[in-house]
Amino acid sequence: MEVLPHQRREQRPAGERSFLNIFVQGLPAGTDDDSLKAMFNEFGEIQSAHVQRGGKTREDLTSKGYVSFKEGESAQRAIDVMHKKQIDETTHLLVS
Repeated sequence: MEVLPHQRREQRPAGERSFLNIFVQGLPAGTDDDSLKAMFNEFGEIQSAHVQRGGKTREDLTSKGYVSFKEGESAQRAIDVMHKKQIDETTHLLVS
């Protein structure tokens, strides 16, 4: 295994821009691992999905999550479709 310093996707050489993991911010209150997985399941096979809360309470609206796809194309499709998707009148997802 080789450990390299972190580089932003856009800084990586063209052949190395593929990625499997996405980061999701602005998840609605009550989102858990299973509902996060269901939200992104249409884009391809998911290896794991995990929700983290940003505050001290379980219902904190600043929750964020991570989704790991089996294929890079699935991750890119999820970003293309879900980034800035409106959830309700005041909330939208930020996906990267």
